[in-house]
Amino acid sequence: MQNNKTIKSNRIINPETISYTSTFLISTLILLILKQILKGAFNLSSAVAMPVSFAAALILQFFLEKKHTFVYGVRTSQIQQILRFVFRSAVDFGFYKILSFILCDLLKADKMIPFDIAIVLIFVFNYYFDRLIVFDCASKSEETKITRQYLAFYSNRFVYASVLLSLSVILVVFAIYSLFPFGDFTVLRMDLYHQYGPMFLELYDRISEHKSFLYSFSSGGSSFLGNYFNYLSSPFSLIIFLFDRNQIGDMITTLVILKGVLSSASFTFYIKESKKEHSYISAAFGTMYAFSGYFLAYYWNIMWIDAMILLPIIALGIERIIKSGRGKTYLISLVMLFFSNYYMGYMACIFSVLYFFVYYFATYDITDTIDNKATKTIQKIFKSRFINRGLTFAFYSLIAGMLCACFLIPVYSILQNCSATSDAFPKTFNSYFDILDFFTSHLAGLETTIRSSGDNVLPNIYCSVLAVILLPLYFINKNISLKEKTAYTAFLIFFIISFNSNIANFIWHAFHMPNDLPYRFSYMYTFVFLVMAFRGIQNIKNINYKDIVYSGLALSLIIIVMQKFPTNKMSELTIYFSLGASIIWTIALLIVHNNKLSKIIIGFVLMCLIFSEGIISGCVSYKFTQPQTPYVDSIPNISNAVDYIDENKNGLYRSELTKLVTRNDPCIYGYDGISTFSSMAYENYSQCQYSLGMYGNRINSFTYNTQTPVYNMMYGIKYLINTDNTELSESYYN
Repeated sequence: MQNNKTIKSNRIINPETISYTSTFLISTLILLILKQILKGAFNLSSAVAMPVSFAAALILQFFLEKKHTFVYGVRTSQIQQILRFVFRSAVDFGFYKILSFILCDLLKADKMIPFDIAIVLIFVFNYYFDRLIVFDCASKSEETKITRQYLAFYSNRFVYASVLLSLSVILVVFAIYSLFPFGDFTVLRMDLYHQYGPMFLELYDRISEHKSFLYSFSSGGSSFLGNYFNYLSSPFSLIIFLFDRNQIGDMITTLVILKGVLSSASFTFYIKESKKEHSYISAAFGTMYAFSGYFLAYYWNIMWIDAMILLPIIALGIERIIKSGRGKTYLISLVMLFFSNYYMGYMACIFSVLYFFVYYFATYDITDTIDNKATKTIQKIFKSRFINRGLTFAFYSLIAGMLCACFLIPVYSILQNCSATSDAFPKTFNSYFDILDFFTSHLAGLETTIRSSGDNVLPNIYCSVLAVILLPLYFINKNISLKEKTAYTAFLIFFIISFNSNIANFIWHAFHMPNDLPYRFSYMYTFVFLVMAFRGIQNIKNINYKDIVYSGLALSLIIIVMQKFPTNKMSELTIYFSLGASIIWTIALLIVHNNKLSKIIIGFVLMCLIFSEGIISGCVSYKFTQPQTPYVDSIPNISNAVDYIDENKNGLYRSELTKLVTRNDPCIYGYDGISTFSSMAYENYSQCQYSLGMYGNRINSFTYNTQTPVYNMMYGIKYLINTDNTELSESYYN
């Protein structure tokens, strides 16, 4: 534990403000949880559930503040505190209603805008009101006694700084595009719109209605367990229950925000623990990792983003095994990833084996031992650090597999006949890109790669122009050992070969060629690239000024040359934005190297630059096209029709819509349908449905489009809900 003399505090960041922030967040979370419990378990309306939950949260907040926050120098009696706290709560409520009236009723702003403004202003106002009026504290906040909570915060303060920085980046981008919590637009697009989004609603229904996870009639008649472990099993998915069912877009947008922010925190924590650096720079690098090209391209494949969060922790766990033989971090993080998404867990296993060798030979020699006193041959063998740590690594990997077997074995059985495992091993070698084109993927402001076909199918590996400038400085830095440079460079080259080889891609993607969304493991390359770049800036004092200038100048010249040989992922914005970023980052590195400015000023400049680059890159790369309102508008009417059918039907029959909004409408509206879109769908069955006239891709989807009475009879479709005024023959449909 750090000595209290080294723990600093000021008027803004101190034990009291940290405790108040925790109290505010906890009471807000309790408000949301209790509201949903009252509505779901007790069938209370929002008009009743919200005030009751609000009152309960306020009571909790009062007692938490009294017990943990405003403890010293309190000069008011308990009855005064209660009365003033109630008055303050009334002021908060009145302020929100006035703000809502002005912005929504008069200025016609989105309903989330007054809520966002109010929550920020109330957070600040309540602190000062409670401190000065409710509890009338005589002591100064910065002189508050150091607590264990503050010690925990202070030792990870730049992890929290990375959280705030990354949260600011993504919220500004979302505000620009009017996404939740600033408007009606959502992150729903492509497969998230048609596939995962509806499945989240089915998960919502199955848990709230206590239904089985084994089988689903809402997914065309298939295993829900397979869909759950392929798309929905992340522990973060529980956040959806903080929302109402018709807020599906808001649910998933919140998940994207949370996972992006946690990716930043995870990488910053890795830098702190592994590289022993805890500063504004590590916070900036966490944000660079979080909003790298992989996230910009695949943020809507939210089940994969858990891997971005957990990869730095898995790497840290491997390092701890090699250094000290402690495998708990590795074991827990690998099991969590397998449970969150077994597909990404498989890729992480490949990475883990490779990273064990990379980190070992970057840090130790093959002859190193963990006990120099060993004399016998057998003792020397098992005291060899390489063999001992290798066996320890293998042991914890085996334990992780055994712990996950309870769900991996059923999933393996389900996968045997689905579309995701039907490919044959490639018989010929194919490459996908030129190395020169590959280099352009590191530039800023690129169009992301989503499709596997066409020209310039390049991996999404952008992670800030700063990292590209720092990589040459890493290689020429004499303070970094040759064996470390060799090991990490070999790892980068291995990834480049993997990207450019159809055989390696086939193996990486679990012996399957993705239909689209290529290079699903490219975040691993980004992780290694950023670790090397960070080592470059960590040892920048050993670099001459001219080397920094040469590196920035070389990148600028390459960008200018790239303008003559562009890929279809590049635009004029890519060239000028990357060129400008190269010049600005070079100047920033010279300032860092100079070391005459205070660390706070340098840190502030770096974080501002990362903030700016993140926003511009995000605005170029993100694609937001789907508002929530059209997505959920028809839920009440169709759900009423479904309820009517369920109350009156006799026997086990299917229902369908005459026109579907998504490929998985049965999941949205909660009826037993035939339509489905899932990687867990049986490919042979999809081909059969296509041959029978269903709309589909003959791989993993088929969609009902008002079939013949014969088809309806074959598949038990007794009820049609006419959603588009389709003219149906009364002779066949009645």
